[in-house]
Amino acid sequence: DLFFERTTFTRLIEHSPGMPTKTLSDRLKALGAAGLIERTIYSTHPLRADYHLTVLGRSLAPVPEAIVNWGLAHAVPPDARSTIRCAGRY
Repeated sequence: DLFFERTTFTRLIEHSPGMPTKTLSDRLKALGAAGLIERTIYSTHPLRADYHLTVLGRSLAPVPEAIVNWGLAHAVPPDARSTIRCAGRY
């Protein structure tokens, strides 16, 4: 989701229906520890943060791009392909 600029915890959880908030929190911490994302606090009361891909995180762009392109070629009917925003804009 961070490739699509969903940057707050609220926006990320909204686009992951059914995901427990603890799971998302744990994943964000792990991605941060791995150097793939960084967290920027923009409000301390209540605590709110933005999450952004680092240079290292953005270097993974070819992976989701390849998955989207494969899906468009093999899993999406040809008449529906024009309605899907294609990857490659990372």
